[in-house]
Amino acid sequence: MNIVKYSSKEELDNYIRHNYDKALGIGREGSCFLMPDGYVIKSLYSDRYYEEWLRKFEGVQIPGFVFANGGVLIDDIVKALFMDYASGKQIHEVKFEKCPIEMLRSALERLKENITALSNLGIKIDEYYYKNILFDGSNFALIDTQGYEYDKYPDTYTTNLTGIMREVFIYVFGGDSKVYEYSRRVAGFLFLYNNDLLTHPELLLDDIREDYYRRTKEYMNTLEDARLILK
Repeated sequence: MNIVKYSSKEELDNYIRHNYDKALGIGREGSCFLMPDGYVIKSLYSDRYYEEWLRKFEGVQIPGFVFANGGVLIDDIVKALFMDYASGKQIHEVKFEKCPIEMLRSALERLKENITALSNLGIKIDEYYYKNILFDGSNFALIDTQGYEYDKYPDTYTTNLTGIMREVFIYVFGGDSKVYEYSRRVAGFLFLYNNDLLTHPELLLDDIREDYYRRTKEYMNTLEDARLILK
């Protein structure tokens, strides 16, 4: 883990100000900046984090999860995190109805696999927030992971998976209101009761695709095609 020490917050701010390529966003904990060599600095507002907190996920590498791989200490306080850059848009900005079905199905399966790997390490996601979930057209990625915690409880997997999938489903099927209505009809009380569907997200896509074929005798390429079966 790459840990750098600065003498003051002013020195850190000056370094970022004179070197960053792009401001990525401002959150509750800090501001993120893309640097010229492709890594991200997250400048933290708080003075309550120490090196032990920075190192809690040291060595953890799971596809689709962006963990800090270093940071800045000022007087033993963590004032910035170093992270790899994750491309893609926040899921509320993505037009999922135009994504090829097979690509979307594969992306959901990989997301499930990645959440499984995280849960197998006993790591619990602390917040299910749509702005921390990115999609680049092929893969989902989760950012802002430093608040995650190691969890001793046996249901970590189900909690992690259903929590993230609820957010993903809202935006995957919410881009076209009619598709969203159809998904609710097929899934029943999806967001309240049906954990089986949330832990097997590919099943809803399969169900919509099969119903589309029964009605049209054609193969569905995107969720946008589902409008035809809702007329």
